[in-house]
Amino acid sequence: MRKWIGIGVVIIFTFVVLAIAQEYTPTTPAGGATAVAQEYTPAAPAAKGTYVGVEKCKTCHPSSYKTYLERKFAKSMQVIKMRGKQNDPECLKCHTTGYGEPGGFVSVETTPHLENKQCESCHGPGSLHIANPSDAQIRAAMKAHVHAPDACTKCHVRMKAHRVIGF
Repeated sequence: MRKWIGIGVVIIFTFVVLAIAQEYTPTTPAGGATAVAQEYTPAAPAAKGTYVGVEKCKTCHPSSYKTYLERKFAKSMQVIKMRGKQNDPECLKCHTTGYGEPGGFVSVETTPHLENKQCESCHGPGSLHIANPSDAQIRAAMKAHVHAPDACTKCHVRMKAHRVIGF
């Protein structure tokens, strides 16, 4: 049985690595050499923006919005409301958009448009992109934000804590 679990882990790890590798697009600099990897660089323009909520994203990104609605995190706030945790800061960090950050989720009453984990949870604040959707630098910054060292782990590490506390 352990052998099969080990094989399963290796297969999943391989798929994850391949999926991440496909996210990087090699570029050809003036010298003709092809870059193999793309480093994460913090994106200043997106960092200065404010959170706008998924309703603003759906206008220009309808297929992504449709996919979003099919995902569990589109209803993540409902889970903590059912458990009476809608005011727990540890839960709000992952079940809302931008909690604890300037312009992010504050409460259901004051920032209902930022309930649930939304596009900006991974891509960063979207106000600058909304204001100027064709700006290549802002678009690149939002894409790069997904590759930040803690973009995924800030919530996915906490998911393991759910199992430990029986959540």
